[in-house]
Amino acid sequence: MRSLRDQHRPRVLEIAALLPSVVYTTWPVVVEATYLLRHDPREVRAVLGSLGRELRLIPQGDEAAHSMRAVLEKYSDQEFSVADASLMVAAASGHFDAIFTVDRKDFSIFIEGLSLPLTILD
Repeated sequence: MRSLRDQHRPRVLEIAALLPSVVYTTWPVVVEATYLLRHDPREVRAVLGSLGRELRLIPQGDEAAHSMRAVLEKYSDQEFSVADASLMVAAASGHFDAIFTVDRKDFSIFIEGLSLPLTILD
């Protein structure tokens, strides 16, 4: 969700309405989202305010960081972001079985590479 002008916003809001009341994510995703929302401080505050309530963080430490680096190296031709890699590592670790993204291509490539039973919500 970038701003009201974002081309993906209507679809993001549509899918978000169908998500469970608690959604899991990673710090890199929160950082990327708040960066994209930086021109709308109200939305940045809304994202940060949802942490610990409907938006829960998956703990990722040093080992996950090494795994993210490996994902970024393996798929360096795909231009994945650190946020993408953090979700891929969380998925590969079995933290969830569905992922919500506006970039199906990135996750499709990763899922095929690992044969993960992961549903993409887009």
